[in-house]
Order: sequence, then structure tokens, then C-alpha cells
Amino acid sequence: MYCNQIKQLLFNFPSDQTTSSGQLFWSGPKRCPDPLTFDVNNPIHLDYVWASANLKAEIYGIPQIRDKSVVADIVSKIHVSVKL
Repeated sequence: MYCNQIKQLLFNFPSDQTTSSGQLFWSGPKRCPDPLTFDVNNPIHLDYVWASANLKAEIYGIPQIRDKSVVADIVSKIHVSVKL
């Protein structure tokens, strides 16, 4: 969510992209985003995945995993390839 889509956006609109009037595309309220690379050791990244997974589990009525170390072990084994 915070990596591939942003990389695609930056591919279409690079940080030095200008508009037809010659102004920078990424200016004013449009700040140029930076893609994030998931790091299981970053507590904010892990908390996001843990909370999202448990919310979806609650919605679909499946058992939740409340132990963050178990979630960390599961996600550390997942590899998502990135192709642009």
C-alpha cells in the first residue's frame, strides 16, 4: 500500500515533473511522496500489519493472532516482488 503504488505514481510523475505552465507538479499542497520499504523490526510497520490483520479477522469471523511475535514471524517469511 505504501510502496508499489507510490513507486508507480513517481514513475508517472517524477519528483522533477513540471506542469504545462512550467511549475513543479509536486509543489504547494502536493508533496512528493517517498515509498516505504516494510521492515519487520520497525514497530510502527509491525503494528500496522498486526492491527490490520486483526481487524480483517474480526470482520470475517476468523481467529485473531494477538501475539505480535507470531505475526512478525509470519510476515518475515513473505516476499513481495516489485516490478515497474
